[in-house]
Amino acid sequence: MDFKIDIDSELTKQWFDFYTRCTHYDEPSVSTHHQLFKNIGPKTGFAFLKIRGQAAAIGLGVIEREWVGVFCMQTLPDFRRQGAASAVLYALASWGLNNSASQAYLRVMEDNPPALNLYSQTSFKKLYHYYYAEGLED
Repeated sequence: MDFKIDIDSELTKQWFDFYTRCTHYDEPSVSTHHQLFKNIGPKTGFAFLKIRGQAAAIGLGVIEREWVGVFCMQTLPDFRRQGAASAVLYALASWGLNNSASQAYLRVMEDNPPALNLYSQTSFKKLYHYYYAEGLED
C-alpha cells in the first residue's frame, strides 16, 4: 500500500477538518472539540494518513507518564479494510515509544464492530468501561 503518515505535535487544520468530516458534529460541538484539542496538556501526536495522496485516516496520541493513549481513530469508508487504521495505530504506538511511553491504551465505542475487530487482532484487551453524561448542570 502506498501511504504516508505524518504525526504533528500541534493540531492542524487538515487534521481537524478530517475529524469533523468523519464525526458530523453540530457547530457548537465542533467549537468545543477544537478548543479541547488545542488545550490538551500532555504531549500530543496528531496522526494523518494519506493513501496515494488522498486523506484516508487519522488518530490522536497523548503521552502521559509512561503511557500513550490512542483516541479519535477515524478512517474514511473508501479506505477501510486496507490497513489504514492499523498503520495509524502502529505509527502512534511507535511515536509513543519514541517519546518515552512503554505502555498504550485506547478508547473505542462498544457499538463499533470494525474497530473492535481491528483491536482484537492486536495486544489490546478490554479492561474497563466508561460511561458518559451530557448536559450536567450546577
